[in-house]
Amino acid sequence: WLGCERWFSSIKQLAEHLEKVHAVARRDKLFYCGWEDCNRGHRGFNA
Repeated sequence: WLGCERWFSSIKQLAEHLEKVHAVARRDKLFYCGWEDCNRGHRGFNA
């Protein structure tokens, strides 16, 4: 995730971190992908 330097020893820990820290809707109620090289670019989506 862009700007995130965290490392995890399990997929479960990674998923929990993503849910709590990165997978939150912004003011426009859309989500944005932050994976490096994501082909969505900066286009928001509703999940």
